[in-house]
Amino acid sequence: MLTGDVQQGWAVSLLCDCSLKGRVKPEVTLTLIRMLESHVLNTLVAGETLDIQFAKQPVESFRPGQIVDMLWRKTGALY
Repeated sequence: MLTGDVQQGWAVSLLCDCSLKGRVKPEVTLTLIRMLESHVLNTLVAGETLDIQFAKQPVESFRPGQIVDMLWRKTGALY
């Protein structure tokens, strides 16, 4: 979860910097942060939850698509 946490925090910091330097309107920055904090963060947490659940099961019990979905949610959603 550390990679996702760092990337998410970095994204919020970059958005704030752009707004503080006058490159982006504050309203746009707040809208983007709200979207990031609601949709993206929820997706990331869902992926992390799946990762923990998957760790308790044999890898043979999964279809490749399930693993790709979990990976997309826990990190890929940030891109």
